[in-house]
Amino acid sequence: MRKLTVLGALGLVVLIAVVGYWHAVDARRYAVPLPPANASPQRVVLAYLHALDGHDTSTAEHLVTHDNGLDLPYWLSHTASLTNIRITGTWWDATYGRYAGGPYAHAWEIGTSFDYRYHWWIDSAGTNFPNGHQPYWGFTVVRDHGRWLIRDQGQA
Repeated sequence: MRKLTVLGALGLVVLIAVVGYWHAVDARRYAVPLPPANASPQRVVLAYLHALDGHDTSTAEHLVTHDNGLDLPYWLSHTASLTNIRITGTWWDATYGRYAGGPYAHAWEIGTSFDYRYHWWIDSAGTNFPNGHQPYWGFTVVRDHGRWLIRDQGQA
């Protein structure tokens, strides 16, 4: 009987440790300030990428449009780190609204590069990119509710 009690207690400790670990991995690592409403599209993209690295869900959610083409829960649950973030180019797209539909008449295309690392338990095979340096990842930034917000992303 005593052996079962010890095994049960040990099992409970292991369970608490595992649950605590999973929670800590997905918990916010650091807060990223929300850029002001007059922030440039480049600053919005940089803040968004830093929010993904910091697992700052609130800031990341506030930097995307309501109809965005991003899978924010995926990024937040799969990203272990996102470092060496750089803006590699900026292009004005005056014809965006004609092709994308919806309320956005114009957009900025922001090219970035960064070093990306998935959590160790994620198999990155079949994902958009493997662990390591990502030299060409782009974001479409549109004017929405008086500020620049991210609407889409993809291979630049």
